[in-house]
Amino acid sequence: VFRAIKPIKKGEEILVNYNGEPDDESEIDWFEVKK
Repeated sequence: VFRAIKPIKKGEEILVNYNGEPDDESEIDWFEVKK
């Protein structure tokens, strides 16, 4: 289940925040991110 903080328009790109809170920008530590 995904929950949006605002309406999503058809064709609009979305971003999934795996931290759970919209303003949480801390690093996720449950998988390695390759840069």
